[in-house]
Amino acid sequence: MSSTFTLLVSLLSTFTLYVYLKLEGQTDAALCAKIHRCLRDYVKWEIETPKWTKLSELERQVKELTASGVTG
Repeated sequence: MSSTFTLLVSLLSTFTLYVYLKLEGQTDAALCAKIHRCLRDYVKWEIETPKWTKLSELERQVKELTASGVTG
């Protein structure tokens, strides 16, 4: 092989490795970001669900009390 060809193969291999590592890092970062969003949304759901359930229950109780004529 000629030295030019060897140099080109070496540069191409280095560039390919560089691109691969860069993409791999971006993929890992994107995956981590997606996991963090999912976990954040799950925790938010865990917090919000009891809150909205309690609010619905209080609204139902207010309607019952209003219907029975109790005022406060």
